[in-house]
Parts: sequence; structure tokens; C-alpha cells
Amino acid sequence: MKKSLTLFFYFFYLGLFTFGGGLAMLPFIKKHAISKGWIDEPSWDGIVTLSQLSPGAIAVNCANLIGYRVDGRKGSLVAVLGMTLPSILVILLIAIFLQDALLIPWVVSALKGILLSVSILFILSFFDLSKPLNSNKWLFAWTITAFLLVVSNLLSPIIVMGISIPLATLYSIYRVNKVKK
Repeated sequence: MKKSLTLFFYFFYLGLFTFGGGLAMLPFIKKHAISKGWIDEPSWDGIVTLSQLSPGAIAVNCANLIGYRVDGRKGSLVAVLGMTLPSILVILLIAIFLQDALLIPWVVSALKGILLSVSILFILSFFDLSKPLNSNKWLFAWTITAFLLVVSNLLSPIIVMGISIPLATLYSIYRVNKVKK
């Protein structure tokens, strides 16, 4: 029971005070989950990978997997509930009071500050998630190129994925054949 309560309150706290969505939360989830001994560094990489591949928000998926590792199904349930409940409450409050709040200059300034903080957290997440790319110049170059193509609206993300999947498949085949020799 104590494990589940700890999971719930940590993820509730994280969901309540972290802005910017799942990617912005990843550095906090990683630091806390590893420092608490819930997971180790190699497990984190697997959790992030599975969370990205699974439908839904990445932070919720991470909470689900970490909760399951810590306290089984009950841990999974309370971690997800802790992660999502603050969003539901905040959205409800915003829906009720937002119209008046956006007329207050300091609220608008605070939201701009939050946007800057979230941007920095995205950059930190990118560098953390791109560590495996450092050993492969071609993969790193394609990742940066694909990012720039999508951000500049030169190519649709669907087209970039359509190019990336065959490239990744060919690269994997090449690596397997290279290891066999």
C-alpha cells in the first residue's frame, strides 16, 4: 500500500506542477524513478521506447510502466491516475476561469515564461534521448535533417516516417550482416 501511495503522490505532484506535456516531464520522471530505485538506467531507455511506441501520452505510458514495475497492476493504476488527475482538474479550472484570467497581464506573462521553460525541457529531453545517436554519424545527421524538414514544413512527418522506416530497416540488416562476418 505504501508503494502505491508513493507512486500516486509523486505522479500527481509531477502532473500538477510540470507544464509542457510528456516530453517535458521525462527528465523529472527519469531522475526520480532512478533515485528512488524504481528502475535503473538501462530500464529507463526501454521504458521510454515502449512509451513512445504505445498509443497515448508518453508521460502516462511511462507512469504506467514504472508503476507496474514497482507494485504490479495496482501500481500501474495509481501511477496513471496520479499522472492524469491533475490535468483533468487543471483543465476543468481553466475552462471555468480562463476567459477572465487572460485579461490579466501577469497571467499572460506567466504563460510566456512557462512556454520558455517547456522549450528548455524539450531540448534537454532531446539531448537525453539522442545519446544513442552519438555513436552513428549518419543516424545523427538523418535525425537532424528530418527534424529540420518537419519543423520548416518542407516535408510532412508522414513522409519523413515513410523514408525513415525503410532506412532503419536497411541499416538494421546491414548491422546484422556486419556482425555475422
